[in-house]
Amino acid sequence: MEGTFLGISSIAFSQVNFRDSFNPNFAKRVVKSIVGRVLEEKLPEGVFINVNLPPEPNGKLRITKLGNRIYRDSVIKTGEDGNEVLYSLGRESPTWISEKNSDFDAIDEGFVSVTPIHMECTEYETMKKLSKWEKNYKL
Repeated sequence: MEGTFLGISSIAFSQVNFRDSFNPNFAKRVVKSIVGRVLEEKLPEGVFINVNLPPEPNGKLRITKLGNRIYRDSVIKTGEDGNEVLYSLGRESPTWISEKNSDFDAIDEGFVSVTPIHMECTEYETMKKLSKWEKNYKL
């Protein structure tokens, strides 16, 4: 994201379940292929791509949308050190909502998932609805 803010074509790569199934040769081939395409074709201004490598690749790529991840984290007391209490965040692995064309479904089916993400996050419909606040706002 930072590169995109600075006007640099940017790509985020990650491997799902990398501790159990990381294949460096597959990862190198994917990175080389995707970076080559981005250098050749360029990305639109304000856009970066998020690439997820599946744990069991089928050798194919799918253009996807961001899926919805479900976190079930909790704060866990892990110990005490003098006057300080130590906590960690975690426990259960996140799951996701299955959606057609989502990155999660693509990865689950063995596809390399490529999701274009635009840095414009403003929700314009809500902006229109909230504009009435301006008329009566006083400090």
